[in-house]
Amino acid sequence: MTDSGARDPADDPAACSLCGVHIGAFGDAYCEGCAREIGAKPPLRPCEQCGGRYPEPRMEAFDVSPDEEYYPEFVHVCQGCYDE
Repeated sequence: MTDSGARDPADDPAACSLCGVHIGAFGDAYCEGCAREIGAKPPLRPCEQCGGRYPEPRMEAFDVSPDEEYYPEFVHVCQGCYDE
């Protein structure tokens, strides 16, 4: 324990190594939010159609930037909306 009374995540193997939230005895080293924040898991993207948030690899990306744009802009659509 630290002086503030908060538990150190390193002392609990069932806690996220970054934020200390309980993730279970057989979980990863990081909770879902921290894993996405540090790049251990792909980021969640909002679907342009329905607004739901899904992992980027499970979505279709469409380039909506003007022709000859150096930095392209992409929108993402989930599989459910893409298949419609």
